[in-house]
Amino acid sequence: MGARIYASDGYGHDRLKKRSSGRADKKSYGASRPKDRRIAIRRWVERGARVVKLLAAGVVTGIFFWSLPWLWSWIDRPITRVMVESEFLYLARETVQQQVTPFLTERFFYLDVAGLQKALQNVPWINRAKIRKVWPNMLLLRIHEQVPVARWNSGVLNGDGDVFQVEDMSPFSDLPLLYGRASAAQQVMQQYVVLNQQVRSLGLGIGSLGQRDTGSWWFLIDDVEINLGHRDLVRRMQRFMRLYHVLLQNRWKDVRGVDLRYRDGVAVSWKTHESRKISRSN
Repeated sequence: MGARIYASDGYGHDRLKKRSSGRADKKSYGASRPKDRRIAIRRWVERGARVVKLLAAGVVTGIFFWSLPWLWSWIDRPITRVMVESEFLYLARETVQQQVTPFLTERFFYLDVAGLQKALQNVPWINRAKIRKVWPNMLLLRIHEQVPVARWNSGVLNGDGDVFQVEDMSPFSDLPLLYGRASAAQQVMQQYVVLNQQVRSLGLGIGSLGQRDTGSWWFLIDDVEINLGHRDLVRRMQRFMRLYHVLLQNRWKDVRGVDLRYRDGVAVSWKTHESRKISRSN
């Protein structure tokens, strides 16, 4: 028990004062202990939460890397469907299948589209091929076949004047036969289109057309050979058409050949005479 101390307050009254015995300090220290405990607990909770988050992130990352091969296998699937859009007039389905099958060993994302397109373009009857992959497992092919419009030397010409080779020419014996240098295929094709349109106005059709090494043009109507030369083709064709209406139409079966290479005339050879008879017309 602390000693009592009396002290004057300045008015003659004694005041009782208690000697400090440390109780106040003890009381203050005791009051702060619950607060400190709450702070400590909060800190431990925050630390625990961080640890849990790190553990959760590690678990998720581990699961992700563990399942990555399976996930990629699910995304990068084998090609199990092949859809081909084509008219298949001359191109055989089996030919397309033979070109496509070797590439199907690869999965969706590793399939060699460029290599497959090159392989298809090397097929003579394929003019253009478009390839598209459709996830998850489909390959779509759009194939444009060659459209033969004429025979060319030993091959076939399409509408663009491009030459392609076929194994059997017999199905195309009715197509016109064009001749010329290998580099002049498109030019010969264009000339055929122009001249044949003019000839059709007479009710005739060009069966063969060619350009000689000298640049001179000639064509066959039925078995009649017409020589145009290498210049003034439009004017010479007009001369032939006038001559046909005036002289040749009624005697066409007797005509062997027509030579339009003269400057101001035309030479006609006839089948009815062994020796060639020349007629000239302006």
